[in-house]
Amino acid sequence: MCYTRYEVITVYYEYHNYSDPKLEVIFHTDTRLLGRYFTTQWHINPEFLYFLEGEAFVYIDGEEIAVKAGDLVCINSNCIHSIKAASERCVYHCLIPDRSLVNSQKPFSVKSFDKTAKELYLKIADEFLTKSACYRDAIKGYILSMTALWHRESREENTEVIYYNPKYETVKNVLSYMYGSFAEEISLDGVCAEFNVSKYYLCHLFKEVTGNSFLTNLNIIRCTNARAMLLSGNHSVSESAYASGYSNLSYFSKTYKKIIGVSPNRDLNN
Repeated sequence: MCYTRYEVITVYYEYHNYSDPKLEVIFHTDTRLLGRYFTTQWHINPEFLYFLEGEAFVYIDGEEIAVKAGDLVCINSNCIHSIKAASERCVYHCLIPDRSLVNSQKPFSVKSFDKTAKELYLKIADEFLTKSACYRDAIKGYILSMTALWHRESREENTEVIYYNPKYETVKNVLSYMYGSFAEEISLDGVCAEFNVSKYYLCHLFKEVTGNSFLTNLNIIRCTNARAMLLSGNHSVSESAYASGYSNLSYFSKTYKKIIGVSPNRDLNN
């Protein structure tokens, strides 16, 4: 993940690498503080949040959802999202299962009010903390049960689902193109031609949706890739730069420090 200063909002695609190959699930507990902004993300797997303390706003493809302690929220696959504290401190669990483990024929409603679904979520959290015998199978089973109840609730109660937003879909399509081509030469003119949009429209759209320019988003993608290469210990600074789409090492180093927060040499030596 790229380092992001608090006053900057950026969007990047989050690749999910599972630390346990036998359990394709990410789980952690996060804290948000009032007045501080964090990286906006999007990824192919659904994300389930259970709020433990405080209040917050969850932004999903431009929609603002108010949440408080005790709320269970779903961010569906491929939605651009972020979380901002609405109280001095907000604490929540984050559960991201691989989509192959989820009952997800259709999008989930934004919130689940099902008591049993919430109890199952907390059981998943407990299994991650205790790692008792057969905990992997227990977690997978709880995820299937929780998501099945969530879908049933959505059908019975006709609860809210975030629908297609053309502006956000355009940005995600362009970002996907950039992620597939960042090692090559990418220009704003070329991307506009690829997607048949004007430069003014695309620049305005990126600023509106991501908070940053087209070029800044491209540099975030490239520098994030370069950092992963440097931290692996298998590549030099020049190898990481060239493989990430940079031909000028001086420009790469300057851009890397601005985006990541440290120099590439520092990450190489960590």
